[in-house]
Amino acid sequence: MAPLETIDMKATLVMPRVIQAAGNKPKSIEEYVGRLATATSGVSVARMVSPEGWREPAQIPEFDEYSVVLRGELHARSGTDTVVARAGEAVVVPRGVGVQYSTPLPGGAEYVAVCLPAFSPELVHREPATVATETSSAPRGAGHSPVSRPGPLEDPARHPRLVEAYDELPLWSAPFGLTLLDQVRMRRGIRALDVGCGTGFPIVELAQRLGSGSEVVGIDPRAPALARTRLKLEVWGVRNVRLLEGRAESIPLGDGSVDLVVSNNGLNNVDDLDRALAECARVCRRGAQLVFTFNLPGSMLEVYEVLEQVLKDSGRGEALAGMHQHIHTLRKPVDWMRTRVERAGFRDCQVIERSFRWRFSSAEALFEHGFFRLAFIPPWHALVCEEERKAVFDELEARLEARAAAEGELSLTIPYACFDCAR
Repeated sequence: MAPLETIDMKATLVMPRVIQAAGNKPKSIEEYVGRLATATSGVSVARMVSPEGWREPAQIPEFDEYSVVLRGELHARSGTDTVVARAGEAVVVPRGVGVQYSTPLPGGAEYVAVCLPAFSPELVHREPATVATETSSAPRGAGHSPVSRPGPLEDPARHPRLVEAYDELPLWSAPFGLTLLDQVRMRRGIRALDVGCGTGFPIVELAQRLGSGSEVVGIDPRAPALARTRLKLEVWGVRNVRLLEGRAESIPLGDGSVDLVVSNNGLNNVDDLDRALAECARVCRRGAQLVFTFNLPGSMLEVYEVLEQVLKDSGRGEALAGMHQHIHTLRKPVDWMRTRVERAGFRDCQVIERSFRWRFSSAEALFEHGFFRLAFIPPWHALVCEEERKAVFDELEARLEARAAAEGELSLTIPYACFDCAR
C-alpha cells in the first residue's frame, strides 16, 4: 500500500496491521495508520485492547501521544502522579515526558492511540531491562518465522488465562461448526470473513487452520462476545484475526475483497437476511466460497408437538400462530434458503443435511438446562400473557415428563443444514 502522503485526494480503505505489544501480558494492537500499516512517518493511529492487569514498561518517547478511551480505564503514571482516563476521556502525554501505561481493572480497556510523529520502537525509548520486541504480523502469503511463532503453552494448571479460554465453544454450536469446517477449502494466503463470530467459534479455529499467511475478519454486533474472542486470540497467540463490531447487513469491507465467508448459525439470526446475503456477495471475490449452517424447522419437534397440543387444548389460537411464526422466523426450510442465496448472486450450492440428538433424563432436566433457559424459554414465554404462563408451561413440562417416563429419556432431534456455495 502506498504511503498516505502519496495517496490521491480521495477516500481510501485502509486495513490494519496487527502488532505484538510490549508488557507483562498479551495485548492486541491494530495499527490503521503508521509506519507499518501505511508507511506513514508523520502520524500513527492504532486501536489497543489490553487485558486486566496489563502493564507496559516505562518509556520516554520522542512523540506526542493522545489516547482516547473507548472502554474500561487507562492509567498513565508519570513520576509520582497517575492520570486515570475512563470511557469518553483521553490522556495526552507530550514527547519527552516519562510515562508508564497500565490497565489494572477487571475487563481491561480498549482505546485508540494517536502518535505524532508516528510510533516506532526506535522512538519509544523504553526501560532497557523490560523492553519487548514489537513486530508486525506476517504479511499475507507468508508464514511466521521461527522467531515470531508462538511458543509452547504452559501447563493449564499454572496458566489461569488459558483455563478461561480453553472452553472453545458451547456444545450446541459444535455439530454445526464441525460440519462447516469440513466444507471449507483450506487454502494459504486468503482473506476470510466470519459473519456472527460471537464468542470465537469457528473464527479462532479457522484462523489457526488457515495459517498466519491468511487474514480472518470477524463481525458481530455484541461487544461482550467480541471481548471474549479477543481473550482467546491473546491466550492462544493467534495474530491473523481482526474483529469488527457491526451487523451483517452492513459489512465494513470493500467490494470483492474476501475469498471465503463462513457463518455458523449466524445468518439465520440476522434482522434482514436478504440484505445480509447481498452484503456477503458484495464483499466476495469472483469464485469465493460461502459456507454457512442453520438449524431447520424440525428442530426439537418432540417439544413443539406437545406445546402445540397444549395451546390447542387451552384454546390459545393466537399463541399457536405466534409459535409457528417464531419457528419460521428462525428456522428456514432448505428450498426457501436456497432461493435467497441464489438470488443474492451465489451459485453451485451444495447442501449437506444432518442432525444430532439432544438427550435428557427428564423434562425437569431440560427446563433447568442453561442453554435451554437462554435460547428457548424466553421466546416461548412471550407467546402467552404473564397471568397464563405458569399454567401453560406447567402443563407442557408435565406432558414431556410423561413421555420421558414412558420412553426412558427425553430425546430431542436437532436437524440442520450446511450450504457450500460459490460466488
